[in-house]
Amino acid sequence: MNGYLSLSIDYTSFIVSCKALLKKNVQIRCQLQAPPKSTQDYKLLSSIVSELKYLEGIEGISAISESEYFFLGNCSVNPEVQESFSTNNHIILSLVKKSFYTLFRNSISFLETSSHSDDEYKILPPALRFKVDVEISDQIVHFLNDSEFVYIYSSIGGMLLGYQNYFNQFEEILNKHKLNKHKGIRWLKSIRTKNDLILVRDLIQRGIEIRHSVDRPRFDFAISDKYFACTIERNEEGKMILDNMLLNDDRANLTFYKMIFGKLWDSAMNAEERIKELERRVDDSIDIVYDSNESLHRLFELFVLAKDEILIILPSTNGFFRTEMSGSFNKLNRLGNRGIKIKILTLRDEENIYEINKIKAKYQNISFKDLEQTMASFNRILVFDKDNTVIWEVKDDSQLKFTQALGKAIFIEGKKTSETISFIFNSLWAQSEIHSRLKEAHKKLKSHDKKQSQFMDLVS
Repeated sequence: MNGYLSLSIDYTSFIVSCKALLKKNVQIRCQLQAPPKSTQDYKLLSSIVSELKYLEGIEGISAISESEYFFLGNCSVNPEVQESFSTNNHIILSLVKKSFYTLFRNSISFLETSSHSDDEYKILPPALRFKVDVEISDQIVHFLNDSEFVYIYSSIGGMLLGYQNYFNQFEEILNKHKLNKHKGIRWLKSIRTKNDLILVRDLIQRGIEIRHSVDRPRFDFAISDKYFACTIERNEEGKMILDNMLLNDDRANLTFYKMIFGKLWDSAMNAEERIKELERRVDDSIDIVYDSNESLHRLFELFVLAKDEILIILPSTNGFFRTEMSGSFNKLNRLGNRGIKIKILTLRDEENIYEINKIKAKYQNISFKDLEQTMASFNRILVFDKDNTVIWEVKDDSQLKFTQALGKAIFIEGKKTSETISFIFNSLWAQSEIHSRLKEAHKKLKSHDKKQSQFMDLVS
């Protein structure tokens, strides 16, 4: 089932039918074109389908079964009129099913977990979107299916990739593990933030062993009894692209990495202990990252996990153009389209005012205000949901690439620092608004004086 279901409409009979089908062990997979608007909507949808995913760009409502295909959407000639189509032609059914499974495989999963304090559900927002090469995807499936044990060392991105794309394979392994036909899955990752906890808890509850490593791996890798697998991701247009993978069955290589993983595993902290440690933490945590590529990766995670508000200070004209050239304004604008408030303070530059205003006008979901010249020496500052703050050193402002222009970054998780920086940001924002109003009032006053002078000249 594809499309957008508005839960404001009475779907009583539809809900009853779906629940009846689930009782008969019928699989109902649902794809939405937009995330559920509330926790209640999410819980209701989750209760009537087997799997729920999200994918931008879906139009209309379509449903496919083993015997029929149905579509309801807006008429291409007159969008205000709806048109429907249904068929039981086996050729069309076959094509539509293949299309659906391809889209579903590349859709985004929603993760939920019950909190300890109440019965409410927390939904992880549409997270890191992965575009996986088909050949690589087949290799990963083969790696998982043809294994007696699986050890994985990855970042949060690698964990999300596994959850979103290959959890059916994980569940098969875990079911075999319960029957003592597989040794199970061990996963080693750096559990850094409270955002990580939602995903980690979910995987632990399902039976995956997880431990916390202090360091994030330079590259993600996995080993089984037969293969060593290594992947490298890259960020492009708001998606993580996975198009590089090494799959090797060399025994010496396997033995070496199994030994490395074993030593890391033995020295790592149990994930449940790490979760308790993060939950008990009162003071803000501070992490200094010297590698610009690592900083970009972590920053990308914060962007996609943002829920309410992102505040950014861009302290230079070059930084502004660098952000535009990298496509970052476009990504922020898409986040704004999801309802996240995006506010950016930029340096006022009279020499480039035309080009800057032209760029700003392209992004209707971003609010821009001008900084005064006295702020030009500041580093780049970002605040996410008043929970996470990033202060990034501008090392060489003349460079076009972020990795060359920016130096070390300070990642601060905690409300104390973030709320303080947010207060300073909002003060500068209000100051900019007052300054703009004063300038506008000054222009009107000058215009009035000029008209008055022209009137006096005319009278005299």
